[in-house]
Amino acid sequence: MKKHLLPILLCFFISCNKKPTQEKPIGKNQDEILNTYLKNGAWKHHYTTKEWDEWINKGLKQDSTIAYLWQQRAMPLWKQKKYQLAISYFDKAVALDRKKWLSRLGFLKCIFAKDYNAALKDLTTYKQEFGSTYEQDHSLEFYIGLCYLQLNHYDKALVNLQESVNYEIDQHGENWVHYLDRFYLAIAFYELGEYKKAILEFDKVLKQNGKKVIFIRLLGTHFDYKNRYPFDFNKFSKIGGSFKTEIKNQYDNAVFYNDFIVYSIIKKLKGIKGNNALLYTSDHGENVFDDGDFFGRNEANLTKSMFEIPFFIWTSDSFELPKDFQFDSNRKFMTDHTYESLGHLLGVKHKDMDFNKSIFSKSFKERERNVVNGVNFDTHFFKSNE
Repeated sequence: MKKHLLPILLCFFISCNKKPTQEKPIGKNQDEILNTYLKNGAWKHHYTTKEWDEWINKGLKQDSTIAYLWQQRAMPLWKQKKYQLAISYFDKAVALDRKKWLSRLGFLKCIFAKDYNAALKDLTTYKQEFGSTYEQDHSLEFYIGLCYLQLNHYDKALVNLQESVNYEIDQHGENWVHYLDRFYLAIAFYELGEYKKAILEFDKVLKQNGKKVIFIRLLGTHFDYKNRYPFDFNKFSKIGGSFKTEIKNQYDNAVFYNDFIVYSIIKKLKGIKGNNALLYTSDHGENVFDDGDFFGRNEANLTKSMFEIPFFIWTSDSFELPKDFQFDSNRKFMTDHTYESLGHLLGVKHKDMDFNKSIFSKSFKERERNVVNGVNFDTHFFKSNE
């Protein structure tokens, strides 16, 4: 669930040798152009329409030195993922009003274009020239740290993310720190092997007030199974066993460890007051000599165990289930509709959501479960039941 907040317009400044570029004032004639071609022109149309572009271009013909018009010209292109063109227009806005638009350009390169080196150049340059500022709900240090994370410079990421968190604490207290700042700080600690510090930050994220949804991709039980669990979880072993027995034991150890991780997450959620829920599922199953003399996945030799997966929810006692909640473990369901099921469970609505596809809904309707190359799971693997 995405929460939209107004940008925080709080700034602090650091000294630098380069003289800052002054923000260009808007004159009366330029105000009139903005009113005519934006307020009474482009803004009366959706930003993806040709009318939007036509009004912006008319305004630029009147005065091509208005930075805001170039920014508005670029804005739809970010949404359309035409990043090179967007940057070419946004560069003109930066050239005309560097202080206002340079940090925003760095933010857009980081979050949208994912050009992390270019984003770092803009963000650090802005900080050197003008000091730090905020873009959306986060400081420049946050985005700088995020870029370094994506470039695997974990030590530099840690320095910047810690600086962002420390500044918020010093200025406003612990409760002011955005949970994403702590989340990525935890990732930086994790990547540097400081696991206890990572867990400490993750715990703070969980306990922080406000709605949040967190997706965790577990190591899971894919092959090579022996690499999916630490030595302490080598509980299933048999000296001198066959190759098949050894593989099965390694798989069972991987499942054992995976279960421990899920249990640990639920245990942690139980210790946090609030309306909490956890949904666990898997992307696919494994054949471990269940049907056929092989292990893993082989789409040339389909087996039932490749497609049957775990799917369960845990909720706190105070969690409010939907009024039409109904769960039947015998329902024929595919994880294609986890989207609708999760939205239904959490009370999230969208025009494209059909709750008839939610496994938690009384109105759930079973559908054909076609898996690989149009193979119907129920008729292919349960022919004897026809």
